[in-house]
Amino acid sequence: MNITWLSTTNATIPQSRCSAHCPPGKMKKILNVSCCYSCIQCTEGNYSDAWDLHDCKMCPNGTWSGKGWSQCKPRELSYLKWSDPHPITMMSAAAFGVLLLLAIFVIFMVYRNSPPMKRAESRPIVPFGLSFPLVGEYTCDYSNFTSHLL
Repeated sequence: MNITWLSTTNATIPQSRCSAHCPPGKMKKILNVSCCYSCIQCTEGNYSDAWDLHDCKMCPNGTWSGKGWSQCKPRELSYLKWSDPHPITMMSAAAFGVLLLLAIFVIFMVYRNSPPMKRAESRPIVPFGLSFPLVGEYTCDYSNFTSHLL
């Protein structure tokens, strides 16, 4: 039996839905009519593992998911290696900061008896006394120190 739909020669049966099915990784967002919806991706930390879900499920503890994922993956610990670009850049910036601080200290100490420095109200030791704790910030990690205090 051939049925012609809407006076065309097309014999395929039309869908009676106004929206397509939502695949895994997406959820339904209902529009104005209850049978019409748009499919939106699940947010990070949420997933949908079946078709046409109304809400995304939260990933259990110890797992994670990206935007639009259909499953959660276990979290993996990763550590920075000294040979990676990020630690090299950070250590180079810290070394540059320490060298810059020391160079400024030497310049101030060399010219401490010059007329502009004598006219200044404060001695050069005060700013450097406040600046040397920055050396600790450049070079030290206080997280291990504070964890031992608790």
